[in-house]
Amino acid sequence: MYYLNDDWGEHYFIETERNGMVELSDEDRVQYTEGGTFLAPSLYKGKLISSLSDYDGIQQKVNKTNLNHKSLINLAKDYHNTVCDSVACIVFEKKVQPMKLRFGALAGFSFSSLDFGNKLISGYTLSPYLGAVLSLRNISVADERFIFQLNLILQHFSNITLTRKNPFYDFVMYNGEKYYINQDRTDTIGDIVRYVKELDVDLKMWAIRLPITMQYSFSTGKFRPFVEIGFANMIVLSQNPDFIYEPFFTEYGKTIPSFSLGFSGGLGCSHNFRADRKLWISASYEYLFNVNNLNEMLRFKMRSFPLTIGFSL
Repeated sequence: MYYLNDDWGEHYFIETERNGMVELSDEDRVQYTEGGTFLAPSLYKGKLISSLSDYDGIQQKVNKTNLNHKSLINLAKDYHNTVCDSVACIVFEKKVQPMKLRFGALAGFSFSSLDFGNKLISGYTLSPYLGAVLSLRNISVADERFIFQLNLILQHFSNITLTRKNPFYDFVMYNGEKYYINQDRTDTIGDIVRYVKELDVDLKMWAIRLPITMQYSFSTGKFRPFVEIGFANMIVLSQNPDFIYEPFFTEYGKTIPSFSLGFSGGLGCSHNFRADRKLWISASYEYLFNVNNLNEMLRFKMRSFPLTIGFSL
């Protein structure tokens, strides 16, 4: 009995002296009849009966056999012990590791740029974070290098610098004063209106991020480079009430929407001290946007480059 997992799926084979190598697994077959459309039964049981026909009672055994590791190995053992009385049955079986749930901690910082519709944008700013990690390992019988991971991250965003994305004017209320952000004018009219090319703002924002990713390691040694891809999101807990961008404030009741969703991807490397303990570092990219308004002029976006170090048990 042989097993192969490739880009086209899982495959099982049986090899005998009489029939040679025969693939047991086959694609789903649909039959169309006057009575309707039906999924035809798999052919693997007939192939097993044909290949092992010198085994008395093979049909009864095959009827209880499923197309999986354990069932096929048991059938091969029974066949060998019955038919071959001179050589012991040897099974080269890779032991399947049970799924494991592991916990850990992480810390890091990200370079983030905020985009308010098609008008205002901030430069990249540094934002620190701390968090916990929950990982589920051995989720694939065929390949133990896949890891499902959920991070719970608390992040603080402070100073950003706002600039105008096009030559037109747009105003922001900050600390009770009105600022017209533009690309070519820097002066003040009276004590109320200020024209600026850029504006420094303290967001005073706390947010929770819950990225959900699938990791794949390229090796099984102590040092394991990996790639990850998944979904990203952000829940804003609090923000500076003295920073008001009127179009967004009118639409959402706040300048930065409460919830954003997006995707993430990254690269990293882990060092496994023991079977269940590892230290890792990763660099990734996240793209977030608010999902409750499709108007591009009112679409909040955030692009981030997080750098994370973590430890799990």
